[in-house]
Amino acid sequence: MKNFLKKQMRKKSFRFIVIGFIAGLALWNANSLVTGKIGTMFVPREISKDYYVYREFINSQDEYFRVLGIPVPSKWMVYTNKHPKMSLVDLTREAWQEFAIPHIDGHPERNERWLLSPLEQDFSERLLDVSAIRYIAIPRDDAKNADDFFGAYGERKVFLAHLDAMPFLHRIDAKTGEIIIYENPDARPHIYLTNEKESIEKEIPYTPTDFQFISPSQYNIKNITLAENLETYLNFSESYHPDWKIRVGDFSWWDSLWDKQYFLSDEYHIKNDAGLNSFILPEEVLKSEKSLTLFFRPQAHLYLGLIFSSSLFFICIGYLLWVSFRFLKLRKKPKK
Repeated sequence: MKNFLKKQMRKKSFRFIVIGFIAGLALWNANSLVTGKIGTMFVPREISKDYYVYREFINSQDEYFRVLGIPVPSKWMVYTNKHPKMSLVDLTREAWQEFAIPHIDGHPERNERWLLSPLEQDFSERLLDVSAIRYIAIPRDDAKNADDFFGAYGERKVFLAHLDAMPFLHRIDAKTGEIIIYENPDARPHIYLTNEKESIEKEIPYTPTDFQFISPSQYNIKNITLAENLETYLNFSESYHPDWKIRVGDFSWWDSLWDKQYFLSDEYHIKNDAGLNSFILPEEVLKSEKSLTLFFRPQAHLYLGLIFSSSLFFICIGYLLWVSFRFLKLRKKPKK
C-alpha cells in the first residue's frame, strides 16, 4: 500500500512539475508583452496628420485615377474603388518586370535604380498615362510608427532626386507635409476609345467614353462614337485577363453562365503592350446603338456560389427550427 501511495505521489509531483514548467514559459513570454518589448501590434501607433490631409486631397476629386506609392504605399494612405493605390515594388516585380533593368551589383543605388527603371525609359510617360496613374506619392519615413520601408528598398532622398529629374512629373504642393506628391497630368481615364491599338511606343489620340461603375467586376458603357471607317478600340486600364468580357445589349449575369455566345468573341480581346486590356469593337457593335457591359466572368460563379451557400444556410436553420419545434411539442405532450 505504501509503495502504491509513493507511486501516486511521484506521478502527481511529475504532473505539477510539467504544468509549472509550461506555466513558467508562458509567464516568461508574457513578460515582453507587459514591458512593451514585444513590439508590433501591442505597441500603440499614431497616424500623422499629413495622412488626414492626404485623404482629403485624394477624396475631393471625382474622376477615376490611380496613385502609385514609391517604393510602396503607406498603410495609412487612403484608397477606394475610384482611387486605387499601387506599389512600385509590386509592379516592378510583376506587371512591369519586362520594363525593368537588371540589378547592378555593387552600385550604391542598386535597389533604387532597379525599382525606378520602368519610369526612366523613353516610353515611361505613356506607360503611366495608359495605366491611369495620376499621382505618385512618396510616404513619410516613419520608423516610430512601424511605417519605415526605405531601409529595405532604398533611400528616400535618392527616390526623390530621381523623380525630380523626370520631366513629365510635376511636384505639387497639396499641403501634405512630409508626404511628397507628384502629378502626371496626362493620365488617361479608366475606360476610353482609340482608333489604333493602344501603345506605349507612341502617343495615340483618345476619346473618353461615358461609363458607369457598378462594381469592381462590372462597368456599363454608353454613347460610343468615333470617326467612321476606322477601327475602334475600347481600352480598359486593368491588368490583362482573358475573363474580362464585353456584352452587347442587356446584361444578366445569370444568363452569362449558360450561354457560350453571350459575350463578344475572345478574338476581339487583346493584351496591349502596357499589359492592359483592349477590345476591338466590330462595326456591327458600333452601329447597334446598344449599351455595352464590361464584366469579369468569374464573378458570375461567385454570385451562384453565394446563392447556393445562402440557400443551404437557410435550409439548415429551417431544419434546426423544425427539429426544435418537434422536440418541444413531444415534451409538452402528456404521458400516457
